[in-house]
Amino acid sequence: RGGGDDRRQPSARPQHVVDILKERRKAALGRHAIFAVDDAGPPDASRVDACRDLLVALWHGVDRGDLLSEDFVFAPPCRVRGAATLDKATFVELATTLHLRDALFAEGTPAFYGWAADPFDERAVAFTLRPAYGARALCVASFDDENRCMFLGVGKAA
Repeated sequence: RGGGDDRRQPSARPQHVVDILKERRKAALGRHAIFAVDDAGPPDASRVDACRDLLVALWHGVDRGDLLSEDFVFAPPCRVRGAATLDKATFVELATTLHLRDALFAEGTPAFYGWAADPFDERAVAFTLRPAYGARALCVASFDDENRCMFLGVGKAA
């Protein structure tokens, strides 16, 4: 031996199995499902554009049924005509007569921002609605393979 003392120094305290498990659990927290949004990439630009076109049409009362799939569902933050969701025909009827816009945005012109990919559904885009007055709401739009909106949900105010 080359003169040095190569005996292993004992650690200050042997690790207990519980300590090891706690360390592994702590290291895995960053990969936990509740942090999946951190891993979401940018939203699909064509889906954001389709969603924006739909929202502009809704605001101006223009029939853009071509942007909607045949089985489209709209989920407003409150019941409309006693229903929790609206089908395509009812949505287009109410949107083109501006009744839906006036019900959803009674306070004035809204702002839509914070466009993000949904980490759990690659066909969905999430965004935030900020009305002229009041609390913001989380929204989501999900699209089919032809980029037609299948689901548009406007969440409750937060």
